[in-house]
Amino acid sequence: VHKIVDLSPQPDREAMWDLEVIEAYKVFYQPSVAE
Repeated sequence: VHKIVDLSPQPDREAMWDLEVIEAYKVFYQPSVAE
């Protein structure tokens, strides 16, 4: 479960932003690690 800022007015937005960062991180770094 991804709960970073559940006291925030918009915790879902915060979580979605964090997930996007994780996805971008994977896209950029995973190909290099996979080889």
